[in-house]
Amino acid sequence: AESLARELPDFHAKDTLRLVVISDTHGYERALTDTDCLEPWLFINDTLKSAEEETNTDGIQTDLCVVKNSYLLPEGDILLHLGDFAVDRGGTARQNALDRFDRWLSLQPHPVKIVVRGNHDPAQVKFSLSQATYVTRPETMTFGNKTIAIVPYGSSGFSVSKATRSSCLIPSTCDILATHEPPHSILDSCLSGDRAGSRVIRSAVENMKGLPPKLWVCGHIHEGRGSMRHTFGTKHTTRETVVINAANANHGRANHLMHGPVVVDVSEKNGICGGKEQKPSLQKTISTERKREKNDNEEELLLAIDLGLRCGASLYDSSGKLLRYEQLHFTDSEELNERVPLLIDSWESDINSKMESDPSTANEKRRVLSYLAIEGGGDLLNAWESSLADKKDIQLVYVRPEEWRANLLTQKERKSGRLSKEAARLIARQVVSDFGSMGDHKGKFKTDAAESVAMGFYMASHLGWIVRTPLVKRYSNGNIIVPK
Repeated sequence: AESLARELPDFHAKDTLRLVVISDTHGYERALTDTDCLEPWLFINDTLKSAEEETNTDGIQTDLCVVKNSYLLPEGDILLHLGDFAVDRGGTARQNALDRFDRWLSLQPHPVKIVVRGNHDPAQVKFSLSQATYVTRPETMTFGNKTIAIVPYGSSGFSVSKATRSSCLIPSTCDILATHEPPHSILDSCLSGDRAGSRVIRSAVENMKGLPPKLWVCGHIHEGRGSMRHTFGTKHTTRETVVINAANANHGRANHLMHGPVVVDVSEKNGICGGKEQKPSLQKTISTERKREKNDNEEELLLAIDLGLRCGASLYDSSGKLLRYEQLHFTDSEELNERVPLLIDSWESDINSKMESDPSTANEKRRVLSYLAIEGGGDLLNAWESSLADKKDIQLVYVRPEEWRANLLTQKERKSGRLSKEAARLIARQVVSDFGSMGDHKGKFKTDAAESVAMGFYMASHLGWIVRTPLVKRYSNGNIIVPK
């Protein structure tokens, strides 16, 4: 199959081309714009704007910035969907989902919209409303002075000899490579641990006659979400490529979206902005400035706070055990300011005192508070921040409710505050049963305590202290399994 080159709208040789990249939405594309919990992952070198807000960056890669309104993705020159937009249903349900996807695309502000066929997608789709270009065969497009080579799913299976197949996929050189599949052994690890990327496409890039691409964007493997740099090419033509897996869906079979869009600038002078190796993340990054050095004689603790005068608090250790949780009440901000420093000190000391008095744990490592995770803001936050002024070894982490809910709750459970709180209470009971050290919870959970347990559970998993897939155990109908 010969590469089809064609010229799309002239970008007047812009120095920087901004791509907004999404992939593997599986019929859930509206989650990217209907809520604030799936925020963009930025590789940009100036101001990123939406219809309502703008967020300044300082020229380095930023994981999260709120740039949303209720309808639009972040602005850019090209909206690029890397495949698997369709649902795994037939008949009218499949067609209705395609129509919804086309309507959603039509709302987006990008002058150019390109959709690449994935392995779940039909061979032919007419995007009559959005006028998106659907790529089902290898194709090369030019935007000003930048070239994008596109390889949809299945292209490596053309009926040509193996020796000539690679040369059919991509041109001799390009600035950007967009494929549904990731390269083999790069951002392609499945839940099973197997590598599922394309050997053929990787071989094609490694054997390009000219320079390899500056940027390679892909999807397909949900668990591979992330970015890294890799040097492709022969000894005569080599260049470092930023590879980004932009998959938006959850791990395993898609039933919701976990990640926001990727926004990346490709500039003539600087190549790709940011782009250092990055773990997949929709969460706020944890700063390393105040992070304590690991002490082999200590075990780290995480204190999770659901902020308010009615306040939930929960304490986890680095083995993932839930050590304590409480519903706290402060009469006013003055009392909160007085009690917070004492609370932080006492929760750490109480745990260690309990260990020392118990012969079975007397010789265990001393437990030290290392992370204070807080959901909430406003004036009450100042008391918690001030309490850490002389505690340089404790790292403060701000957690938005949308972050942990996107990881623990279903889309249906996130539809309203009432449903979210109800789900949090059920999840907290499950966590106490599976990870608690106090016996099963009796009676109904207070909402603030439950949300601190759920948020702390999410943070403990983010820190690698809890490894469970899925994090929340559910029945086949999606309901949360609650211990009896």
